[in-house]
Amino acid sequence: MNTSYEVKNLDKITHSIRANQLIYQFGVGAMINFPDQVLMCAAPEYWETDVTQIHDKRLENRLGVEYFGLPISLEGDEGMHRMSYVRFPQWYYCPKCKRLKPMDEWVKEYRIKASDAEKEKDPYMVKNPHCPSCGKYSKLVVSRLVTICEHGHINDFPWIAWAHKRSKDKICDHPQLKIYTMGTGRYGFDNILIKCENCGASSTLSGIMDKEVFEKLDSKDDPQFLCPGNHPWKHAKEGCDCYPRVALRGASSVYFPIVKTSLVIPPFTTDFNELIQTTDAYDRGFRVYCKAKEKNRGEDRIREAIEDTAEAIVQELHDEKINEDDVKNQLKRNWLDIGDNIDEDTDEDQLFREEEYDALDGEAANANESNFFKREEQEIGPYQETIPSLKQVVLIHKMREVQALIGFSRINPISGPDDEEHFVCVKEPGTNWYPGYQVLGEGIFIRFDEEQIESWISQYGEKLSARADIIKNNYENSFYATSSTEHITIKFLFLHSFAHALIRQLSFECGYSIASLRERIYCDKGDGTGKVMTGLFIYTANGDSEGTLGGLVRQGYRETLPDIIKKAIEKARYCTNDPVCSLSQGQGLYSTNLAACHSCLLLPETSCEHFNAFLDRGVLIGTMEEPDIGFFSKGFDTYSNK
Repeated sequence: MNTSYEVKNLDKITHSIRANQLIYQFGVGAMINFPDQVLMCAAPEYWETDVTQIHDKRLENRLGVEYFGLPISLEGDEGMHRMSYVRFPQWYYCPKCKRLKPMDEWVKEYRIKASDAEKEKDPYMVKNPHCPSCGKYSKLVVSRLVTICEHGHINDFPWIAWAHKRSKDKICDHPQLKIYTMGTGRYGFDNILIKCENCGASSTLSGIMDKEVFEKLDSKDDPQFLCPGNHPWKHAKEGCDCYPRVALRGASSVYFPIVKTSLVIPPFTTDFNELIQTTDAYDRGFRVYCKAKEKNRGEDRIREAIEDTAEAIVQELHDEKINEDDVKNQLKRNWLDIGDNIDEDTDEDQLFREEEYDALDGEAANANESNFFKREEQEIGPYQETIPSLKQVVLIHKMREVQALIGFSRINPISGPDDEEHFVCVKEPGTNWYPGYQVLGEGIFIRFDEEQIESWISQYGEKLSARADIIKNNYENSFYATSSTEHITIKFLFLHSFAHALIRQLSFECGYSIASLRERIYCDKGDGTGKVMTGLFIYTANGDSEGTLGGLVRQGYRETLPDIIKKAIEKARYCTNDPVCSLSQGQGLYSTNLAACHSCLLLPETSCEHFNAFLDRGVLIGTMEEPDIGFFSKGFDTYSNK
């Protein structure tokens, strides 16, 4: 990959975004609307010299990298970060003279007509794109249209081929395009005309949103509309044999980020572990470990690296008088317990979640010995007086979450790199880091009584299973199922739907907006494998470098949380879209929700782990047809096996 392109500095005020947006909607490969132009976030290789390293060994081992990178603060500009962008889309037009052409041609004209002072100050018209003929006050307007394909490519709309193919079926030697609004009383794309001033060819934009429009226009002998296979964010191009689709550049289908998140938990984040990870010896040893894993040299080489690294760490920290055996045990936990001793049939995602569950409920070793993880378990009796089904409530006063952008897809969302055809990795194979972000926050962990959940399911199993089967069938018949393996059980639907109802109510109580809260669902597969889990974690996703002020944790005490849960369930009983919502047989993403809509359960997508899918108020409070099947249909009475 060629990273030698010339870099130009932009204005730090007009060209700025929040750091966490680099991991989500404005990540690598996404377009960003700045005041005077649209830019695309460049590949991490273009800005890897300007990042602060973020570490979470669990997530690093899982993804096979050495660290995660956040752009560093510029010297003297607190809070500002240095990022690299590329110009995309390339096609701009002048609203005054109506000319439409790529930015490269605008720049050529600018360098001919601009004064020497202007060219010296801004030689590539980076900071103020304008029409050189009409003057600096005639700002160029970027094209609203792009083409995307299911393999993750994105290209400029084929303006020249479109204007000529529909008119003369032949592209002239020197096309000069202009764009007009016809003013004929028609609306939308039908009213926009593209005309070549050189040969007179012209065409409106009618029909461009047809999924097969390019395939219908093209000829087998001379295909002109096949996807060019561009990845402009890394200046790369590859072969592609499919026809792209036209999309507005701001459409949601243009960019679906794939983000992996991890709670930094004990025993991986104890003070002792933090101490040894700060040493140079640990960094050298970890590089050896990564190479051993990459080249499949086996566990023996990793154990050899552990021995050498432990000895070097003890020597480097000789003033701390630490025990070498303790260092070895910690290195084994970091480098062997995750990813190396896992059977082929083991679900790594499930194992990853089980470790967090153990830390949250207190079963993990050293669960209370970390600067980045402070838990306070509450006496459950006072909670059960109001909500008998609760088994455990834990207040997490301080926690750290690491978020890593590993890739993206276009047209349809996918779950991860297993879908090789549609997944686009943001980094090159030899790059040893992913773009990352971390947040220090707080949260509330709630665990339900497993026996009561099972008793409820056994009592209404047939009716509940019928609802779960509708979601399963809709999911299995969707594109989502080709790139994801969700285990949709009745218990999962209950925990997920309850988490959404609780977040909506907490946002009224704790002072955080809904978008500032996130869920993490802990539910087993229900097939007898792995640890039995029946919990959920609601936490802040927008803390700063110093953490948060405790507004969420404060709502978790016995004086407030039971009433909040009661209010959440009562509000879930009523939806302004009932009876349509309650009687739904499939709505939302790929019809994977039943009784769940924007008026009752849906959250901002950054708050939900599952793209607002797999939700059903029916499992909480029943339905209009079956009012008794919900877990809370009869209030908060207990379910018993007797």
